[in-house]
Amino acid sequence: MSECAPKQNVKNVGVDDDYLCIELLSGLRLMGPLRTNPVYRDPVTPPDTRQAMADFVPAMAT
Repeated sequence: MSECAPKQNVKNVGVDDDYLCIELLSGLRLMGPLRTNPVYRDPVTPPDTRQAMADFVPAMAT
């Protein structure tokens, strides 16, 4: 049974002014901040479907 050696895809990794930069052998450069602030969202309450159905009047109704 033979083992496969992992291929090296990363050319360079650097940290500069709180940013991370990863350069791949393919030429692609990935950059991003090391620290981010979380994004808080307002809690979502689902609409009352019973009230919505009660307000719905079919077009064929008289």
